[in-house]
Amino acid sequence: MKRPSTEIILLCAFAALTAILGGQLSTGRQGLEPGFVPLLKALAGGFEAPFLTHALLLILPVTAICISLFKRRIVHVPRARLGVAAAAFFATMLISVGMARFQLVAASYSVEWVLIGVTFFAAVAVLGRREGPIALVGSLATGCTMVAIIGIREYAQMRAIDPNYRIHAGWIEPNAAAGILGIGVLLLLGLSLRPDRRVRLASGLGAALCLLALFLTGSRGGLLAIFVGGVATLAYALIAKAKFQRLVPAFVSLAVGIVLIGLSIAANKAQVKSGPVDNRNLSVSVADNSSQFRKLLWQGTAQLIKENPFGLGLGNYRFFSAKPKLTTQTFNPHQSYLHLWVEAGPISLIAFLVLIGYWLRSTLQGLRAMDEESLGVRAGVFGAVIMTLAHGMFESNIVFFGIGSVFFLLLAAGLLLSTDGVALELAQRFVRGTAAVIGFCFLALAILVGIQEVLRSRAQYEALQGNRSEARALASSAVGMSALDGDALGLLANLSDTPEERLRLALEASKVTPSTSAMRRLADAYATLGQNDEAANALRQALTLDPYNLPTNLRLLRNAIGRADREEATEVAREMVKIESSPYFTVRALGEVVPTETCEARLYLAQQMPDQAQKLDLLAGAMDIYMKYAQVAVPPIVRFKSEGGYAEETPEMAIKKMEKAKELATTLKQTPPQGRAADVARFEEAVDKALSDLRK
Repeated sequence: MKRPSTEIILLCAFAALTAILGGQLSTGRQGLEPGFVPLLKALAGGFEAPFLTHALLLILPVTAICISLFKRRIVHVPRARLGVAAAAFFATMLISVGMARFQLVAASYSVEWVLIGVTFFAAVAVLGRREGPIALVGSLATGCTMVAIIGIREYAQMRAIDPNYRIHAGWIEPNAAAGILGIGVLLLLGLSLRPDRRVRLASGLGAALCLLALFLTGSRGGLLAIFVGGVATLAYALIAKAKFQRLVPAFVSLAVGIVLIGLSIAANKAQVKSGPVDNRNLSVSVADNSSQFRKLLWQGTAQLIKENPFGLGLGNYRFFSAKPKLTTQTFNPHQSYLHLWVEAGPISLIAFLVLIGYWLRSTLQGLRAMDEESLGVRAGVFGAVIMTLAHGMFESNIVFFGIGSVFFLLLAAGLLLSTDGVALELAQRFVRGTAAVIGFCFLALAILVGIQEVLRSRAQYEALQGNRSEARALASSAVGMSALDGDALGLLANLSDTPEERLRLALEASKVTPSTSAMRRLADAYATLGQNDEAANALRQALTLDPYNLPTNLRLLRNAIGRADREEATEVAREMVKIESSPYFTVRALGEVVPTETCEARLYLAQQMPDQAQKLDLLAGAMDIYMKYAQVAVPPIVRFKSEGGYAEETPEMAIKKMEKAKELATTLKQTPPQGRAADVARFEEAVDKALSDLRK
């Protein structure tokens, strides 16, 4: 066999590594320890420096296309209409920066998307029509198998703590991991149809492992999507008149995967019966609430689209997601097509759908005339694309760097393996040189964004360790690279030596990144200087993005009480109590998260209430919320105490809340509500137990 070219090797390495390392998003809350080893761990799949990880990965395809452009005058390109649709799609990603309120965030994601576009065109130009696409698919399948092994090992480590644990497999959350594992299942099933017996055996085993890992993610959308993709793969093979005996290895692989799933379920049941494992499933509430929570997200996203029909800008959805008052702030709407529209606008969505339409036409055209040897690979690619599109109905999967990159690599492979998906094009030296320069310019921008992210993460870590001077120096360096980095400016504000300096920096941060958290920080800076009216205005502005945000409302309540504005305090407290009956409060992605801010609002209203029955009703409502917190929220916090708590709720925070609940219990014992004396006794017992567990 002819040795593959350097360009093909680079693209195959990118494909495999992206499947393994491309599953993190920048949350803005990560802290990175100093030193080369922690940085290397972060780059090897950690969550501390995802932008830098992606930028370093993108060096591979950009280098590949540049080598190819300098070596060849004639290259493969997608057919005209499909190529125009693809170019239009990636162009809208860049244009969305101009529509963004949070421009640095939009610019960061836009640079990544432009480079994903470069990768797509690079794959078409570099891989060739036969061995290259097959090698690429094999590399992707290998990367997905590694993800499955990482996830299964993760489950083995966590099984003793929670037999129903949902694996992440190095990705930011289980549903995202399900997206890449589903792609792996179908690609490996396709490779299991190859003539080489060793390839069939390895691919079948890999498919079984990916299917087991997909089950362990607990993603119902992923399981449904893999069924749709599997049907598409089988239909593709049958339309191409594949011989039945060629399909046997794929069915055997699926059977092995199903057996492994059955053994896993049986082992879980045996462990639960043998005890003494606390089998309160931390994932049950997610499954129970996920459907309703998704519907609320989709409704809220539709409202945002109605208000901003041309898009919010890439990465900006999370800042506006709670504005419709239906859900708390979340990173994505769990629906790829709505996500594309709400962030990049309708033209982006239309271009994407047109691209997919032309791709399906190209890959299905002349299907029966294609060579049988590559049939399995083509069927696997087709099924993986359909699976990803189906999964996109339930998850924002394509917006993840890992899945987005892999998806467009699959589109490129499908075009190259089809009869009429690409054409040869003569590229003049000027055009080739310009394309190479543009690619490297965007790559340089991506690396700069990644370096800035590392500086900010390092600063956050030093700040948490109490090393204020080191943290200030790192944050200043991050701001020096981009004055639009509101997070770094906000961190500098928190580290300021004087209240005046803190206020100045908080103001700058709120101008470039007017997020809910930035406006709360500004309000705190005003309050430190005694400027309570200005603090109240900042809090009201924060509520424009997230009107039902309970921490912000609680700050505004305390601010009004401090200003002796009884009228506003009463109004805010009443609004907070009303929030308890809204979906925003009752439907949450994590059922173990129990907000308690409204308890303070109830206590304030109870103090102002002359009617004894109404007063006791308010206190009893607070008791019910604290009771639920003690019974539902505290156990996972205790269980994950060694990891700092659960869902951003630390043991120290929980202890403070339970101490307030203890005070409420004392008050209720002195004036027990009629008919609820027994409830008060159970409440005090639950609070005492929660405090005891938290303090162990």
